[in-house]
Amino acid sequence: MDAVNNESSIEATNSSVHRVEFEQAPLIVKPKTAINQVLDWMSQGKASQPEGKSTETPRATSYCLVMSEGQLLGIFTERDVVKNIAQGIDLGTFTIADVMTPHPITISVAELNHPFGVASLLRRHRVRHLPVLDDQEQLLGVVTHTSLRQSLQASDLLRLRRVNEVMSNTVVTASPETCLLQITQLMAAHRVSCVVILETSDPDNPQKPIGIITERDIVKLQAQNLDLADLVAGAVMSAPLECVAPQDTLWMIQQTMQTIGVRRLVVADKDVLCGLVTQTSLLSALDPAEMYNTIQALREEVHRLRDQRLELLESEASLLEQQVKTSETRFRAIFDHTFQFIGLLEVDGTLIEANQTSLKFGGLRREDVVGRPFWQASWWGLSSTTQSQLQSSIERAAQGEFIRYEVDVLGADDQIITIDFSLRPVVNDAGEVILIIPEGRDISDRRRIEIELEASQNHFASLAATSPVGIFRTDQQGDCVYVNERWCDIAGIGLEEALGPGWSAAIHPDDQDRVFQEWYQAAQTDQPFQSEYRFQTPDGIVTWVFGQAVAEYDSHGSLIGHVGTITDITERKCLEEALEAEKEMAQVTLDSIGDAVITTDAHGNVHYLNPVAEVMTGWTTQTVRGRPLAEVFKIINETTREPAINPVDKVLSGTSLNDEQFLEFVRAQFERFRVPPNRICFEITETAAIADFECATSFIRALNRLGCRFALDDFGSGMSSFAYLKALPVDFLKIDGDFTQTILSDSTTQAIIESIHRVGHVMGLQTIAESVENEAILAKIQTIGIDFVQGYGISRPSFWC
Repeated sequence: MDAVNNESSIEATNSSVHRVEFEQAPLIVKPKTAINQVLDWMSQGKASQPEGKSTETPRATSYCLVMSEGQLLGIFTERDVVKNIAQGIDLGTFTIADVMTPHPITISVAELNHPFGVASLLRRHRVRHLPVLDDQEQLLGVVTHTSLRQSLQASDLLRLRRVNEVMSNTVVTASPETCLLQITQLMAAHRVSCVVILETSDPDNPQKPIGIITERDIVKLQAQNLDLADLVAGAVMSAPLECVAPQDTLWMIQQTMQTIGVRRLVVADKDVLCGLVTQTSLLSALDPAEMYNTIQALREEVHRLRDQRLELLESEASLLEQQVKTSETRFRAIFDHTFQFIGLLEVDGTLIEANQTSLKFGGLRREDVVGRPFWQASWWGLSSTTQSQLQSSIERAAQGEFIRYEVDVLGADDQIITIDFSLRPVVNDAGEVILIIPEGRDISDRRRIEIELEASQNHFASLAATSPVGIFRTDQQGDCVYVNERWCDIAGIGLEEALGPGWSAAIHPDDQDRVFQEWYQAAQTDQPFQSEYRFQTPDGIVTWVFGQAVAEYDSHGSLIGHVGTITDITERKCLEEALEAEKEMAQVTLDSIGDAVITTDAHGNVHYLNPVAEVMTGWTTQTVRGRPLAEVFKIINETTREPAINPVDKVLSGTSLNDEQFLEFVRAQFERFRVPPNRICFEITETAAIADFECATSFIRALNRLGCRFALDDFGSGMSSFAYLKALPVDFLKIDGDFTQTILSDSTTQAIIESIHRVGHVMGLQTIAESVENEAILAKIQTIGIDFVQGYGISRPSFWC
């Protein structure tokens, strides 16, 4: 393909508000490109690209640049298309090199600092495009009317100027029946960019505009290989026509052009054609230096006319004076009523004008500062460095250099603000600097906001970097725009993979539909999103998370996206699974063991019978629950055949734990025997603790406050529950000896002991293995990491001597 986007020759340049902006990605073609191909690209906004490179698709454009080996050879515009068609040239047989305008007018980077000079160059050469070259004659971009107008930013001036002041009164027109080839020839003959179509069927108003045909219309038709001689204006003109009035402001014209995307507007008064206003018209109104020179010229003309006593009517002289006064009034209105600080300096830095905004800020009168060196005014009294910088800057501006920097200035009542300050040279026709315009714009609020924003961003970045949870943000469509490092760690994917829609691919396939549905439902109902789901890495590693997100709105209340967090809950999920497994195992154990098991509450009322106990007693759990143990199960002394003492009453049972007298008894023994409570560790069975959980917890906490410690005995033999264990304030967890004795021969038993030990450590408990009867069991227990052991494998019982 011939069209290229030459990245090596077109580089972005840093620009500021007061520099002329330019298009940095123009359409560039090679010399041998066919004309028809170029017209297609210009009209439809399509561009080809070199193999292996990606280019941005440009919009429809009014021109293209012809380049070879990095050198600019020529330019081809819509006007060139019209001119060649009008001359009867068959463009389909030529290449772009045959019809381009060679050696186009160009500007340097330095000239971009002088927007009015650029505007003057456009007008002088009657061109609409100025290629920008760097010091090595390499192309940087193209200045157009649109980019130049955006750079000037003179909205106040445009509001004061009217269409009839700048519009072109000479308009080329045609009837709807005129063929397109004749329209093209009219454009070429008059060197205009458009032809206005007038209504011919209304004899009362032969000057009523109904449509317009532009160079771009001709280019589009030519790109479609249509025969212009067979088409009439009424069939292809742009209609209905957007007309403006002669008294409309140029500001309104600029807004209308931007809104509907055109470069010219027809001026009509009560449906009668008056003229045409174009982007060139707007540029001619935006040159304050030209306006100032015009006022001076008008003054000189008045004096010249008076001195030479020309035989002009007094009314004409009065009218001319009125025009001068009107221009001066408009100039003064802009000068004194703008919110910015503006003045006027002699080349040596003497202040000759200062607007009311700057005087009011400094609490000054005009006579306090006018006629004196600018740097000696009180605005610059903060430091000698500030004054020296200003004096040096004025000397540079007097040489024609545009100066701009930020500086603090002093106002009335010692008020200090930061301004965006500039010195703009005004030159005469000979290029000599005759005046300097100082200008300052208060940016204190912007600076404060920038500082606060930077601090807020730094604070957020610090929080996000150190946060233990993953943080993410999405746009309105749910595509990810930000994740912190912790989010990537949890999800198991990199930052680039997470951005955009990529984050959703990391969700476990079994959870994706559910998560998407819950997210959609939350978004539709404007409710926070909350869900537990899994991430799965390409390696198959699964992480459980708790995700939550809320909607994020801008200052106007419009949804801009969502912000949320994910918390790793994998460990909790594992504990829950282990807890459920333990519960099931305990129930299976109770249901399958050969011994009868009966559990009671703190008052000795039966709570549960296992199957063996149901057979032995003749009761079922459903019928016996809540009955006293003595009523359900009676123990008889084997020798005397007398009723035996209830075994529940012999241990530190749920009843004992709820007995205030027993608690006071324990306290009294500590005082009586002077035994330090922190030397005492109570053992409480798992069954007793679970039988009346609240009472057991209350009893343990009461003795904890004295300094005593507690061990939960025979854990795993009863109805063990990790949920109870999590809330029970014990210090040690004693693993039932039945497990310990079979650890060498039963892998399931080993897994149970490892699980109890691991969960105990997670809960901050130390573990004790009971019934460690030999060195082989001791070695096995040590590999698991149990904290303490007891049993014959340590030592046989002995007397203290």
